[in-house]
Amino acid sequence: MFVLTIFGTLMMYFLPGYALLSLLYVVDRDKFKLSFFMGLLVVIIFSLLLNYFAVYSLCALHLYKTKVLYALGIAEILFILAINKFKNCKFITPPPCKCIGVNSFLLYFTVLLYLFTVFTTSPKIFSAWDDVVSWNRWSASFYNATIPLGTWHYPQALPAQWSIFYRLCRAPLEFLPKATVPLYLYCTALALLERKSYAASFLLLIYFYLTKQVHTGYVDIPVSCIAFASLLFLEDAHKENNFTYLVIGAIIACTSSLVKQAGLYIVAMYPILALVFFKFSSKGSRLKFLVLYLFIVIITAGFFYAYTQYNILRGRNSSEISYVTNGIYNGVPFYKRMFPAFVKFFTGPKILLLLLLPFIFFQETKIRLVYGIVGFVYLTVWSAFYSYDLRNGYLAWPMIIYSECSGVQYVFNKHKNKLLECVKNNKSYRTLLVCAMLVCIVLVGTLLTKPKSALLASQEKEKMKRGGNIAVFIENFYKVSGETSSYISNYQPLYWISEDSLARKKYVFSHLANLEQDLQKIRDEDIHYIYVSGGAALDFYDYVNEKIKEGVFTVLYDGGERAKFIKIEDMNAL
Repeated sequence: MFVLTIFGTLMMYFLPGYALLSLLYVVDRDKFKLSFFMGLLVVIIFSLLLNYFAVYSLCALHLYKTKVLYALGIAEILFILAINKFKNCKFITPPPCKCIGVNSFLLYFTVLLYLFTVFTTSPKIFSAWDDVVSWNRWSASFYNATIPLGTWHYPQALPAQWSIFYRLCRAPLEFLPKATVPLYLYCTALALLERKSYAASFLLLIYFYLTKQVHTGYVDIPVSCIAFASLLFLEDAHKENNFTYLVIGAIIACTSSLVKQAGLYIVAMYPILALVFFKFSSKGSRLKFLVLYLFIVIITAGFFYAYTQYNILRGRNSSEISYVTNGIYNGVPFYKRMFPAFVKFFTGPKILLLLLLPFIFFQETKIRLVYGIVGFVYLTVWSAFYSYDLRNGYLAWPMIIYSECSGVQYVFNKHKNKLLECVKNNKSYRTLLVCAMLVCIVLVGTLLTKPKSALLASQEKEKMKRGGNIAVFIENFYKVSGETSSYISNYQPLYWISEDSLARKKYVFSHLANLEQDLQKIRDEDIHYIYVSGGAALDFYDYVNEKIKEGVFTVLYDGGERAKFIKIEDMNAL
């Protein structure tokens, strides 16, 4: 399992991206040399993009098989070895310690490794609602060599990438995909630290960890980090007048749109910012960039969204746009949503972002000021159309944090230098950090050496947690009562608990959105139990309450907020 985990990690996050970056280096050898963590960040993002295309193509050609993946991984390794032997690719500068100071690096790396260790040494699987019923469900479709339908406009880059490890394992083992989702956040934070944006690096981690969604399968944090990475490359392109950096940023911007729809905002903003800040040598070079950017957009975002819209038009998919931009607000017009949304966005610890707002105007370079403005423009769009969930606003966080903290660092630069000098001279502190790192590495190693059978058994136990208290209740009810009849429910996480559990085997799904059809289904399949939760039709709730009063239904579990597990006492009275 150890070897399989390492190989799967390399295929998912390193080999494809490093191969593509090697090609770019060969084409333009003299123009760029990436710092360590910026290089690592672009490698994992490029790997995401190439894996997305590979999985889609192999599924479409009916070639998405384990042997093909092994062959592809070996081919990538051979390509990297060959191109490095003959072209001597040295485009990532080691080590990072020279850039940021040994103690600063050790401190930061230890914190990240600790957070990763705490998570991985107690293996977890996808358990949040969207993780289970959407993102990982789509990944399971790829694992079965089928391009998922019913995805609305949601992109599939991360589900496709997760499926690679599933295919390699020949089982949907969720531990590694879930454990590695935070890589995009960690690498972005380390890249900021590397360019001496200390405050922005730490604040980015703190705010995202406060959401309690870093270690979930929600893709809102990865898309915000990937989109922000494109702006970091644009800034480097602006600073060094490097066209290759500009192209890398363009590819990353388009990759963000394949993670979630929010990335389309960066796809639209990137060429505008490039035209404003990059010093093109001539009108011809400006036109060359625009044509190249259009080509990148077409083969990435354009291909996916056109294919999705085509499926919607022929009835194989549906659109969520009308519902999430209007229907979900129950008739409240967009201009009345904005102020409450901003209040929600800046409540609690997030009010610091509002207090630091003036600092975006104190910058060493204008581009960082503009990044802050671009972030707030996105928040305005979010507040009007997508503020039903705070997660949709995460895209703005890195831009705002980076701009504000850059202003703070510019103003308080002298104090920052004294603090770093103090830490640098403390040698005992460095020793303590090295010991902490070694302990974390040993703990992570204990997970990687576990056999596949042990991980599968652990995963089945973890799956029961997806259903919450009701899953435990239903499981115990069937075990104790010996009841053989099934139950019908609209609570989808119950479908994704352990397949060996009685709560899963007895589960019959229905949206409970059509009373007559649901009652007919209950009669036809002789279902004697109902678990109704939020989201069922109002007339179904009314019917349930009426039958409870009549004694036809008996409530066995009352979870509040319309959540009830009910026994049907008289089938003839339905």
